[in-house]
Amino acid sequence: MKKKTIRKLAAGWFSATCCMALFYFASGPTGATESTQTSSVPESRLQSQETAITEEEMINELEKMNYTVTSNENGEDEESQSSENGKTIHSILHVEEGMTSSEVADSLQRLQIINDKDHFSEVLAGQKAETGIQAGYYELSSEMSGEEIVDTITSQ
Repeated sequence: MKKKTIRKLAAGWFSATCCMALFYFASGPTGATESTQTSSVPESRLQSQETAITEEEMINELEKMNYTVTSNENGEDEESQSSENGKTIHSILHVEEGMTSSEVADSLQRLQIINDKDHFSEVLAGQKAETGIQAGYYELSSEMSGEEIVDTITSQ
Protein backbone atom coordinates (compact mmCIF):
# COMPACT_ATOMS: atom_id res chain seq x y z
CA MET A 1 0.00 0.00 0.00
CA LYS A 2 1.08 3.48 -0.71
CA LYS A 3 1.52 6.18 1.90
CA LYS A 4 -1.29 8.25 0.43
CA THR A 5 -3.74 5.32 0.56
CA ILE A 6 -2.94 4.60 4.21
CA ARG A 7 -3.50 8.26 5.11
CA LYS A 8 -6.90 8.27 3.35
CA LEU A 9 -7.87 5.04 5.13
CA ALA A 10 -6.87 6.49 8.52
CA ALA A 11 -8.77 9.72 7.81
CA GLY A 12 -11.85 7.67 6.90
CA TRP A 13 -11.68 5.63 10.12
CA PHE A 14 -11.21 8.82 12.16
CA SER A 15 -14.19 10.51 10.48
CA ALA A 16 -16.39 7.46 11.00
CA THR A 17 -15.41 7.26 14.69
CA CYS A 18 -16.17 10.95 15.21
CA CYS A 19 -19.61 10.55 13.58
CA MET A 20 -20.42 7.52 15.75
CA ALA A 21 -19.29 9.31 18.91
CA LEU A 22 -21.39 12.35 18.04
CA PHE A 23 -24.45 10.16 17.42
CA TYR A 24 -23.86 8.16 20.61
CA PHE A 25 -23.56 11.18 22.90
CA ALA A 26 -26.27 13.23 21.19
CA SER A 27 -28.89 10.46 21.27
CA GLY A 28 -28.87 10.10 25.08
CA PRO A 29 -29.21 6.89 27.08
CA THR A 30 -30.98 3.96 25.50
CA GLY A 31 -32.08 0.65 26.88
CA ALA A 32 -32.98 -0.27 30.43
CA THR A 33 -31.06 1.84 32.90
CA GLU A 34 -33.28 1.12 35.89
CA SER A 35 -31.46 -0.12 38.95
CA THR A 36 -32.77 -2.64 41.46
CA GLN A 37 -30.87 -1.13 44.37
CA THR A 38 -32.80 -0.37 47.51
CA SER A 39 -32.57 2.96 49.20
CA SER A 40 -33.31 4.20 52.69
CA VAL A 41 -34.51 7.55 51.29
CA PRO A 42 -38.20 8.05 52.06
CA GLU A 43 -40.60 7.69 49.13
CA SER A 44 -41.70 11.32 49.43
CA ARG A 45 -38.06 12.26 48.79
CA LEU A 46 -37.90 10.07 45.69
CA GLN A 47 -41.11 11.45 44.25
CA SER A 48 -40.02 15.06 44.62
CA GLN A 49 -37.20 14.61 42.08
CA GLU A 50 -34.78 16.47 44.35
CA THR A 51 -31.22 15.25 44.31
CA ALA A 52 -29.76 17.53 46.97
CA ILE A 53 -30.69 17.47 50.63
CA THR A 54 -29.85 20.20 53.08
CA GLU A 55 -28.14 19.51 56.37
CA GLU A 56 -31.30 20.42 58.28
CA GLU A 57 -33.41 18.02 56.19
CA MET A 58 -30.86 15.26 56.78
CA ILE A 59 -30.98 15.88 60.52
CA ASN A 60 -34.80 15.73 60.46
CA GLU A 61 -34.74 12.44 58.52
CA LEU A 62 -32.21 10.92 60.94
CA GLU A 63 -34.26 12.02 63.94
CA LYS A 64 -37.35 10.37 62.41
CA MET A 65 -35.31 7.14 62.36
CA ASN A 66 -34.54 7.53 66.11
CA TYR A 67 -31.02 8.90 65.60
CA THR A 68 -29.70 11.69 67.79
CA VAL A 69 -27.56 14.14 65.85
CA THR A 70 -24.91 16.15 67.66
CA SER A 71 -22.11 18.36 66.47
CA ASN A 72 -18.72 18.78 68.12
CA GLU A 73 -16.40 21.80 68.17
CA ASN A 74 -14.86 20.90 64.80
CA GLY A 75 -18.23 21.06 63.08
CA GLU A 76 -18.33 17.36 62.23
CA ASP A 77 -21.61 15.52 62.51
CA GLU A 78 -22.07 12.42 64.59
CA GLU A 79 -25.22 10.34 64.81
CA SER A 80 -26.00 7.79 67.50
CA GLN A 81 -28.85 5.40 68.05
CA SER A 82 -29.45 3.34 71.14
CA SER A 83 -30.99 -0.09 70.94
CA GLU A 84 -34.18 -1.16 72.65
CA ASN A 85 -32.34 -2.31 75.79
CA GLY A 86 -30.67 1.11 76.14
CA LYS A 87 -27.20 -0.41 76.66
CA THR A 88 -25.74 -0.71 73.18
CA ILE A 89 -24.92 2.49 71.30
CA HIS A 90 -24.55 2.45 67.51
CA SER A 91 -22.90 5.53 66.01
CA ILE A 92 -21.60 6.95 62.80
CA LEU A 93 -18.32 8.76 63.40
CA HIS A 94 -17.07 11.34 60.91
CA VAL A 95 -13.28 11.60 60.96
CA GLU A 96 -12.06 14.62 59.06
CA GLU A 97 -8.72 14.97 57.32
CA GLY A 98 -6.07 16.16 59.80
CA MET A 99 -7.86 15.12 63.00
CA THR A 100 -5.53 14.01 65.77
CA SER A 101 -5.92 10.75 67.65
CA SER A 102 -6.93 12.64 70.80
CA GLU A 103 -9.70 14.46 68.87
CA VAL A 104 -10.96 11.10 67.61
CA ALA A 105 -10.84 9.69 71.16
CA ASP A 106 -12.79 12.72 72.44
CA SER A 107 -15.45 12.17 69.77
CA LEU A 108 -15.70 8.47 70.61
CA GLN A 109 -16.12 9.23 74.31
CA ARG A 110 -18.73 11.91 73.58
CA LEU A 111 -20.65 9.35 71.48
CA GLN A 112 -20.39 6.88 74.38
CA ILE A 113 -18.64 4.31 72.20
CA ILE A 114 -15.70 4.23 74.61
CA ASN A 115 -15.70 4.92 78.34
CA ASP A 116 -12.08 6.03 78.76
CA LYS A 117 -10.31 8.04 76.08
CA ASP A 118 -6.93 7.53 77.79
CA HIS A 119 -7.33 3.75 77.54
CA PHE A 120 -8.28 4.11 73.86
CA SER A 121 -5.18 6.26 73.29
CA GLU A 122 -3.10 3.49 74.89
CA VAL A 123 -4.67 0.92 72.55
CA LEU A 124 -3.83 3.19 69.59
CA ALA A 125 -0.25 3.53 70.80
CA GLY A 126 0.01 -0.22 71.41
CA GLN A 127 -0.98 -0.90 67.82
CA LYS A 128 1.23 1.97 66.58
CA ALA A 129 -1.80 3.43 64.83
CA GLU A 130 -1.88 7.03 66.10
CA THR A 131 -0.94 8.37 62.66
CA GLY A 132 -2.85 5.72 60.69
CA ILE A 133 -6.37 7.03 61.28
CA GLN A 134 -8.13 7.45 57.95
CA ALA A 135 -10.62 10.24 57.18
CA GLY A 136 -14.15 9.04 56.50
CA TYR A 137 -17.41 7.88 58.03
CA TYR A 138 -17.38 4.83 60.31
CA GLU A 139 -20.26 2.88 61.79
CA LEU A 140 -19.26 1.89 65.30
CA SER A 141 -20.87 0.22 68.29
CA SER A 142 -20.29 0.40 72.03
CA GLU A 143 -19.97 -3.41 71.95
CA MET A 144 -16.78 -3.15 69.88
CA SER A 145 -13.44 -3.56 71.62
CA GLY A 146 -10.80 -0.86 71.41
CA GLU A 147 -8.81 -3.03 69.01
CA GLU A 148 -11.83 -3.47 66.70
CA ILE A 149 -12.42 0.28 66.67
CA VAL A 150 -8.76 0.93 65.86
CA ASP A 151 -8.87 -1.65 63.05
CA THR A 152 -12.01 -0.02 61.65
CA ILE A 153 -10.77 3.58 61.63
CA THR A 154 -7.27 2.78 60.38
CA SER A 155 -8.19 0.64 57.38
CA GLN A 156 -10.16 1.55 54.28
